Amino acid sequence: MTRAVDASSFLGQWPFRPSWLAQAEALVAAAREQGIAACLVAPTAALLVDDPSAANAALCRVAERWPELRPVAMWNPSMPNAAAVVSAAAESGAAAVKLAPNYHRYELDPVALGPALDALERSGLVACIQLRVEDRRQARLLCPDVAIDAALSLAQARPAIRWMLCGARTNELHAAAERVDAAGNVWLGLSNADGLACLEALAGTVRPDRLLFATHMPFFYPQAARFKLVESDLAADVREALLWRNACELFGLDVAPQEGGRDG
Repeated sequence: MTRAVDASSFLGQWPFRPSWLAQAEALVAAAREQGIAACLVAPTAALLVDDPSAANAALCRVAERWPELRPVAMWNPSMPNAAAVVSAAAESGAAAVKLAPNYHRYELDPVALGPALDALERSGLVACIQLRVEDRRQARLLCPDVAIDAALSLAQARPAIRWMLCGARTNELHAAAERVDAAGNVWLGLSNADGLACLEALAGTVRPDRLLFATHMPFFYPQAARFKLVESDLAADVREALLWRNACELFGLDVAPQEGGRDG
């Protein structure tokens, strides 16, 4: 089983849909079982509060005990302390910051968010935009999805920042291919890609060096992400890029690949 990097997951219980994967020990055990060497985790608790500072600090304390967990700080650029949260994330060694504009109730307006984005640009951190957390057909908390076009427009407006879009579905990923190629600063997580041989189809539309393996634990089981690899016929170099190489290059991770075996 080839080593993988999970480029987008969460840590902590979601109050509306409890999961056994919400605790660090269970999430790490599930990751190890699936050959995942590193999980980029954001704090679930920060989705439901305007100021993510406390949740980010708690995440870092937990992650110190598990080498597989790489903290991603939640970030609300509409808050007055946005610059301070970015600084704290950089100082703590966070792999990235994650934005949830639908839960934190702001628009992806490059002008209104300008000062906060300036601070983010100076930090050099990757910015991840979570387009959706729950499937709206099953959600207890009704929260609109973030339009992928709005996220791509923000990335285009701030070309010096590297952006990852998390939670996009297959149709959105295909539709974004040309804009991703033109932008040059956008990567796409595959946690919500669906459909038969979806990764094989996406790798033929979207630049493979822009696609990232992701599980969206604890909301999804990690086996689902692995099965997408099993059912897709990917060239060895493309499979390697999706599984770990792209994430290591984007986030500056040092995760040695594991040799041998098919994914599954």
